Order: sequence, then structure tokens, then C-alpha cells
Amino acid sequence: MLLQKLFWGTCLATAVHSTSFEPTEPHRHQLVRRQERPLPAVIPPKNGDAANGTVRCGHSFATKNPEKQPGWSSCRDYAGTSLYCPTEQCHIGLPTDTPITAPLNRFAFQNCERYSTADQLIVATAPVIGYMAHNANGVSVVKGPADNVYVCRWRESNSINGVRPYCDGCLYWDWTEPDWTPLLSPP
Repeated sequence: MLLQKLFWGTCLATAVHSTSFEPTEPHRHQLVRRQERPLPAVIPPKNGDAANGTVRCGHSFATKNPEKQPGWSSCRDYAGTSLYCPTEQCHIGLPTDTPITAPLNRFAFQNCERYSTADQLIVATAPVIGYMAHNANGVSVVKGPADNVYVCRWRESNSINGVRPYCDGCLYWDWTEPDWTPLLSPP
């Protein structure tokens, strides 16, 4: 019994005086904590930089075409990024469609108010040359042939008036959306 008390006493004394036995403090070491790497700065695209892949012109299309550059259309995507796109590389339909399978000359909205007449006639089909969409309100201001102006409404994004063109080969370009409010004033 005396030998047992002596053994446990020695163990307790060794544990109390040991530098590695610190039950109330965390283990300390000499390693340096790894520093967080800063995120790389996002560099906005410059005018003329090529866009990656297919762009969907969600907010507007052909509202501010570049001067003296026939064959190019303005495009503002859902993120609000402004681009110029070669018109011959734009199409409606799905992103997998092409200008051959879903050409822009089939782009039309339905049941729109025509604002180029005094009686604001509702037309069954409004051919689209350019548009500016107010997606949150479900309404688009549309320019058609012969400078006809239409207001087209929709409730669901998959309705015919919610169709938006896709374009390839676009270039980032900073341009200002024109004010189409005067187009809605009576003739």
C-alpha cells in the first residue's frame, strides 16, 4: 500500500511540474497562422473586349446601334452590361438555336398597343426591330418597321412577349440607353 501511494504521488508530482501538462490553457506552438489570400480585383471589361459565349439581350436590343457601323446591334443583358453584337449572329429561340434555325426576322410580340395611331390600336402581331424591356413591370416598348411604336405586356417570362434574343460574337461597349419616353407621347 505504501508503494502504491508512493507511485501515484510521483506520477502526480511529475504531471504538475511537466511543461506539456496544461489542462486549462490551449496547446501553444511556434507555427505562424496562414494569412488569408486577398481576392483578386475584378477588372471590368474595356470597350472592345470580346464577351465570352452567347449573350442574352434581356433588357434591350437594337436601341442604340453604333453609328456608321451597319450590321451591329446594341444589346443590354440581364446584368445591365452593354454590348454591341453582330446582328447576323443574333437569333431568337433557345441558346442552342442559330440565326438559321430561329432568325430575327421571326421576332414578334403579340397583342400590343400601337402608339403610332391616335386610337392606340391593339395589333395581333408586332414585328420587333428593337425593344427596351421593363422586366419588373412586364412591359416592353418596341420599335417596329416604319418607326411604329408598340407597348407590349406579359405576365409570365415564358410568354411570347417575354422572348429575348441571343447573340454571339459580342463586344463589351459602354453606351447610354436612349430615352424612349417621347415615343409614347401622342402623335
